[in-house]
Amino acid sequence: MPPATSTPADLDRLALRAQGGDHEAFVAVVEATEHDLRVLVSCYATSLAMVDEVMQGTYVIAFEKLSTYEARGTLKSWLGGIARNLVRRELDGRRRQQALDGEVLDQVLAQAAHERIERDDDVVPERELATLRRCLDELAPEARRLIDERYVADKPVHEIARLLQRTSNWVAVSLFRIRKTLHLCLSRGGVTVKEQP
Repeated sequence: MPPATSTPADLDRLALRAQGGDHEAFVAVVEATEHDLRVLVSCYATSLAMVDEVMQGTYVIAFEKLSTYEARGTLKSWLGGIARNLVRRELDGRRRQQALDGEVLDQVLAQAAHERIERDDDVVPERELATLRRCLDELAPEARRLIDERYVADKPVHEIARLLQRTSNWVAVSLFRIRKTLHLCLSRGGVTVKEQP
């Protein structure tokens, strides 16, 4: 399960300490925000590898640009904005590469994900995170466990497959369907039908 949620004021205090050179405070920021950010990124990324790349890139950029953050209780939104820009850039690059490689299906998936993130840019990130929490609560227990194992515990697909006594293919397809369900739920403002993997 995710760690206890820090308040916006708690996160701002950590950010201010990190701006002052306290590296442990930045580690605490990562720990306090990683779960929500990872699930948010997974709604737009086209693969688990992209989720990992974007998460790593987000925190690298956040560390480099932390001095520009103004403590107004919006640290999660600020991180979400960085992540969305990285997802957009990654999707643009993949669309171009897949067009050159003739990978039509991958190109269509990347285009659809890019359109989703562009369309959702108007959503206020804090409200989106609250909606995402509601959507996660709506998932069937097995679907929620898959999400927790992959995005909270950060386990690879093959390890989850072994743990659940399923095939890696089943886990990957189930995670894809669950991400699709979560995106649909987000687009409906938190209303969804329970998803069975």
